[in-house]
Amino acid sequence: GNTESTFNMLSKSCLRLFEALFVLLLIPACLCRSPVTYYDQINDARDSFMLPEFAGDAVQVNELTERDLKETWSQDTGSSLKDRLQLLQEFEAVTAIDVLLVGFDGEGAGKIKLEEKDFARYFDAILDDHKVHIISTERHQSHDLPVRNKYVYRVKKAKASLHNELQKALTDHLTNAQVRAVPYSVVDSIISSHFEDQSLSYTVYLLNIALPGVAKLDQFPYGYILADPSSTSTHDPNKQSTDCGSTVYASQDRYVWVDLTAGPVTYGPQTSGDGIVTELTIPQVKRFIPEQAQTSPNKDYNLNKQEFIAELANLVFSAIQHLITPPLWRFPVPYVSQITVQIITIHDKGPHADDSHGKQASHSDRGHLDIEAIKEQLGSVLLSGQTLNVKQMSLSFTECELCVSAYTHAVKSHTSNVLTDALRTQVHSYLDSHEMHDWLEHFDDAFWGIRQPPNRQERVIPVFLFDLSFNHILLFERFYQAVSFPDMVLAVQTRTPAALVDFGCNNGQMAFSPQSATRPVLAALLQTGWGVAPTHLTWSEFHGNALENHLWAVAHTPFGYFSHSTRFSFAQRDSAARSVIYSELNRTLSDMKSVMNQFMRYNRELDEVLTLEEQLIFIRRWNLFKYKLDKASSALSLQGFNSTLIYIRSMRPDLRAIRTLVSSVIHKIRTSFICPSDVPTVSIINIAVVVSTVAVCAAMFLLWYREKQPTVTKRTFGYGKFN
Repeated sequence: GNTESTFNMLSKSCLRLFEALFVLLLIPACLCRSPVTYYDQINDARDSFMLPEFAGDAVQVNELTERDLKETWSQDTGSSLKDRLQLLQEFEAVTAIDVLLVGFDGEGAGKIKLEEKDFARYFDAILDDHKVHIISTERHQSHDLPVRNKYVYRVKKAKASLHNELQKALTDHLTNAQVRAVPYSVVDSIISSHFEDQSLSYTVYLLNIALPGVAKLDQFPYGYILADPSSTSTHDPNKQSTDCGSTVYASQDRYVWVDLTAGPVTYGPQTSGDGIVTELTIPQVKRFIPEQAQTSPNKDYNLNKQEFIAELANLVFSAIQHLITPPLWRFPVPYVSQITVQIITIHDKGPHADDSHGKQASHSDRGHLDIEAIKEQLGSVLLSGQTLNVKQMSLSFTECELCVSAYTHAVKSHTSNVLTDALRTQVHSYLDSHEMHDWLEHFDDAFWGIRQPPNRQERVIPVFLFDLSFNHILLFERFYQAVSFPDMVLAVQTRTPAALVDFGCNNGQMAFSPQSATRPVLAALLQTGWGVAPTHLTWSEFHGNALENHLWAVAHTPFGYFSHSTRFSFAQRDSAARSVIYSELNRTLSDMKSVMNQFMRYNRELDEVLTLEEQLIFIRRWNLFKYKLDKASSALSLQGFNSTLIYIRSMRPDLRAIRTLVSSVIHKIRTSFICPSDVPTVSIINIAVVVSTVAVCAAMFLLWYREKQPTVTKRTFGYGKFN
């Protein structure tokens, strides 16, 4: 009995050892076959996540027939996750630019003849693809956006009738005018009519107008100005002006023109600074074609011609950088349906400082902020579905101790040497905008009544305007009447009737009105609320920094001291729209890349994990997403900003559907141990275990066999018996 029980116990032990051996040999092979183990197949999730998306995506999905879904949106290109991620790395925006040559077929000044093909090699070299850049970024934030501008240009000659019409208008005005400062409207009214009839894209007009009927053009050159030339003149060095004459003009429509026979003009910083416009900035015709070339050939004509064309191409490129596709000032600029500008005017101890809360003062006692101009111009940059609300409130120092605290801590002083009749030392007061911003942002917003609403579809931009009663200049950082911050705008007004600034124009010094901060507030609101960069700034990839050029900071722009206009050109309006579009696009593409990267780490393709029905859902949603992305690019190329925004925002339902699908798959993935590929399936340890197990089992079998053999006992020699 004991022997049999021992045998059964040994048999069961050997059986367990062989089972363990089999499992030990099987597990490494399974682990080495696949880096991940999927426990369960994903059930049909169409009802769980597709139906809500269809309900919120009625425009895109419910209008598609079953036939459209099968034939158009169910085609699988076989792209891998890596290929799809590559498509999301950059968004391409094509910008079409027409360069129109007026007076370059022999009818203009100098009888110059230029051909369209003459510009090809220059534009091919400089109009390369360029990324969209951000000037003002947070620390460690990139200045590049995943958006690339691709330029398509076309150079063509205008008909001689356009030159003749411009020639007549200028000749009539210059012959009868006492001051050779031509209103922009004389030329712009003609070009505007031509643009409406002929052009659909951005257009740069290069004007070479012959004016044989105008005497002494070399001694008394002409320029263009917004103001009435009989009231102010920037050609008088003893006269200050709030408007600067130039020979370039950016319209409210999408065109720019440059008069190459006018000028020369000079303007920019006086004592120090960058971006000065000199006599060499604009390629004047008379500088390249001497006067004798009009009657006899010049032996250096060909060399001058090539230099002239090169500078014309550079002039067009400058207009593209500053006006057509300028950089962004700040990013992102999210789309909201309601934008509220809360203007808080803070008065010091003026004549009406003790008035009750909210009482308006007369214009003679206080500064003037043109609210209607702010409403009109900001309303022109709104996209479809957006509304603007401008609110006002008034406070005085006597009823706002917080205002007094912010103001007194922001007042600083600067000492400089001024040369008048002798070298004198003067102390100038100024406001530190960062100090004031730090004080104001730490105050409870509820005090101002501007607490940001919890609704993400509304944004409140506070404007703190300090309206001071004294008669001397007080500016932020000694140069700015208004300063932009991401969360607010700071501005200041004083009672000084006119003030000079360190900017000159055509041998005269520029002046501005400290009594009204309308233009600076408009400019700062564009920077804070819409991310629009100042007109005189552009981004240099070579320098990795912003560069200044004041050439285009004239006429219709709220930036700078060279104009008094409060109206926006197309440059500000288009840049404001692009800031919102690029922000929405960047958010959508970043979210989609995050979804794809979440799955890429498992080193598996979607078709290896998804069921056939889930693959079909993914393919349809991805095709819709890609289709809308392409349509957004096409609409943006045609300046259809509202259509572009609709396409980009309609990509969100497809993104949510793909995210839900991928997330449901990832939650069911479990990672197992992975054997290195260079280790064989049956290792030395496995062999040792097998040999040891076999040896133990053999030894146990021998012991059992010996115990089962019969035993022989010897009694005596010859008489023994077998037991």
